[in-house]
Amino acid sequence: MSNRHDEPEVPIPVGLVAALEAHLAQLASRRETTHYLAVARALAVRPPHHLRKVMRSLEELASRHHAAGQPLLSALVVSRVRAPIPAPGFFAHLATLGAYAGAEEGEEARRWHQAEIARIFAG
Repeated sequence: MSNRHDEPEVPIPVGLVAALEAHLAQLASRRETTHYLAVARALAVRPPHHLRKVMRSLEELASRHHAAGQPLLSALVVSRVRAPIPAPGFFAHLATLGAYAGAEEGEEARRWHQAEIARIFAG
């Protein structure tokens, strides 16, 4: 995976992707979203680079779900800073998978995200 914005390339801790998937499945069953820092706290991901570890794990999970034709549970994690959609890097990663071909921010991203959330909650 390419390294965006000179961010450090940090390894994903063993077991984090599986723990993340279980956590997001619970949120989906309750029809809830969350944000990046809340995920790091819930899964006890510690600094340094705790948010980067979460983001890399979300990307890995999105890759797996996309390859399997499943709803992208990683879409449940949204940015508190931007509109209630994932950060632009989420959409950039989806573009590398061929899962999304629009802008990383704005109305098109919001519409795609709303549709994906509906697909998750329908499951």
